Amino acid sequence: MISKIKSLNNLAVFNGFDWDSEVVDNENQVLELKKTNIIYGRNYSGKTTLSRALRAMEHGEISDKYENPECCISFSEGNEVTHNDFSAHTQVIRVFNEDFIKQNLNFIANPEENVQPFAILGGDNNVIEKEISGLKDKLGSNEKDLETGLYKDLKTLNGIYSTAKRSHDIAKNSLNSQLNEKAIGRQTGIKYNPEKFGDQNYTNSKLRNEIQLVKKDEFKPLSDERKILAEKSLEEKKKEDISQISELDLSFQTFSRKEFFGEEVDDGDSDGTGDHRRQADGKFVEAKNGNAGNCQPG
Repeated sequence: MISKIKSLNNLAVFNGFDWDSEVVDNENQVLELKKTNIIYGRNYSGKTTLSRALRAMEHGEISDKYENPECCISFSEGNEVTHNDFSAHTQVIRVFNEDFIKQNLNFIANPEENVQPFAILGGDNNVIEKEISGLKDKLGSNEKDLETGLYKDLKTLNGIYSTAKRSHDIAKNSLNSQLNEKAIGRQTGIKYNPEKFGDQNYTNSKLRNEIQLVKKDEFKPLSDERKILAEKSLEEKKKEDISQISELDLSFQTFSRKEFFGEEVDDGDSDGTGDHRRQADGKFVEAKNGNAGNCQPG
C-alpha cells in the first residue's frame, strides 16, 4: 500500500515538495496515508498533479505535460518508486482522473468516439482477472495452423461444416436436376408428354407441390393392377367410324326355304309369272314367258 508521496519536483505547482517536512500533525509527527484517504483543495492547488504521479505507476510513465519531472513514492512494505522506473513495483494501481476520461471516455466530448475497454475498480478485481485468465486459456490461440483450445475446436467444426455443406449442395443440385428433368425434360418430362399426363403447362413448382401431397398420410397410391389398367386405358385410340352398309337390292320379293333345294319358288304373282329355280352353283334361274335368265343377289 502507498504510504506517502515522498517528493515531487518540476510537477506543476510542486517544486521541491518533501512529504516528511510538509505533511505533519500538530506535534510535528510525519503522517502517512491510510487505507482510505480524502485529499481536497482549491482549483489548481495540485490535486490532478498528484493523481498523475500515482497514475504514472499504473502506466509506467508520467504525463508528457511536464518537463523533467521528478517524484518518489513510498510503500508501506518499505520499497520506493521513482521517476526513473515507474513500473518497479508489484502493486495494482488504478486511477480515475481527467486523463483517464480523455483516454477511455472520449465520447463524452465527442459523440463519434467509442468507449475504450478498461479495468473495473472494486474488491472483486482479482476474482474477475482470474476468470478472464481462465477464459483466455479455454479460448486458446487463434494463430493460423497453431490453433489451440476453443479456436482449435472451432477450426475442426468449420471443416466438418464445410464438408457437410459441400455434400448438401451436391445432393441439392442433383435433386433439382432430377426434378427439372421429370417436370420439364424434353425426353421424359411431364410437360412434354401431355398424352399421358395431360398438362402442357407443367412446371417444377407443380411437381414439388404434388410431392408434398403424396407425402401426406391420407394419400393412398394406386395398386399395381389399377396402375396397369390406367396406363392401358391411356393407350387406347379412337376407332374409325363404321361406314353405312348399303341396302341389299334383290330382284325378287320373297323366297322360301324350298329354293335352297332347287325347287320352284312362288313369288306370289297372281298371273303365275316369276317362277325361280336355284341351280347347283347357287344361281337363280328365272323362267318367265318361256325365257330363262340368270340373276344374283345385288
